[in-house]
Amino acid sequence: MKKLFLIICLGLLYSCNKEVQVNNLLSDFVLSKKQVLADGQTTVTVSVKLSDNSSADRRSVIFSSSSGIFTVSGTKKQTVKAEFENGLIIAKATFRVSMDPGTIKITVQPEFDSPLAEFVLTDSIIVAPSVPSSIKIEPSSFGIGSNFINEVYLSGFLENSSNRYVSKGNKVLFEDVLLSGTPANGRFRNVLNFSNDTSKVSAIYSATILPIGTNIKIRATVLDNAGNLTSIKDSVLLTINL
Repeated sequence: MKKLFLIICLGLLYSCNKEVQVNNLLSDFVLSKKQVLADGQTTVTVSVKLSDNSSADRRSVIFSSSSGIFTVSGTKKQTVKAEFENGLIIAKATFRVSMDPGTIKITVQPEFDSPLAEFVLTDSIIVAPSVPSSIKIEPSSFGIGSNFINEVYLSGFLENSSNRYVSKGNKVLFEDVLLSGTPANGRFRNVLNFSNDTSKVSAIYSATILPIGTNIKIRATVLDNAGNLTSIKDSVLLTINL
């Protein structure tokens, strides 16, 4: 009797081990890009192959990320049902990187829990800073009153060399000067001089007492990491009309 019991236990253990071995549920976890820029626009395709033994009702997987979002769900997690692709059972999703440099961890696991083992695959995307190559300044009006009588809203848009967004936190210096090169001594307020999640900076400007017809150059210059002026700049002319 004891011998029979031992044989049954060994048989069950063998069948369980066999199921875990056969059950390579997930394999060939692939990221279409492993190094990208933190521009908030670049997308990466993530895919994984499911075992041929996967039953039709258990072919959904959960992709998740430590940062950025999946384009369909709009969140850091997306459930995808695998489909046949060239004879293979493939689950696929599209992921959009964030505007924060660093490392993004991407994982995939079956939607259902297995009592035998935990099946999770992990990979990473290196996200490098997206640095400015240009800046464009636009005023809400090209005319402005003297003696702080009214204000002009200034909006600046930064782009990298691929005409995409820059990472958050790139700093810009706003200045006002007369055409002679001397300071115009106007006033900036509500200054957002670090690029935000739409690659923009902004400020509200008002002019001091100046004669009608005076031109004021509003200049925006990108600063480097040490706070030094760079050659990346743009300017607009405002004219005192009141």
